[in-house]
Amino acid sequence: MFESDRVEGSLRLLILPPTPRDGEITTRLLQNVEIECRVCNGLPDLLSELETGAGAILIAEEHILSQQSAPLLEHLRKQPPWSDLPVLILTLPEGVNADSIN
Repeated sequence: MFESDRVEGSLRLLILPPTPRDGEITTRLLQNVEIECRVCNGLPDLLSELETGAGAILIAEEHILSQQSAPLLEHLRKQPPWSDLPVLILTLPEGVNADSIN
């Protein structure tokens, strides 16, 4: 892909973290290695940002498991067969309770 072929926002990473602080830390780390990213404030914000374009999604497991995730899953189902939008899901190790992490 040539630089001129890029669609606005098509290479950025959309982040839906478990907490706002996690979003700040992740953004700072990724910006240090020149990865364009945008922290989203909930699933509706993520869906809105997807309309502008994204190179990948980084999302916390609890957002995928929530009952409010249906619109995101539907958006992903409707992608064309050639779509290559990676969705990275942040999960806790088995047996670790999110409430016990400070």
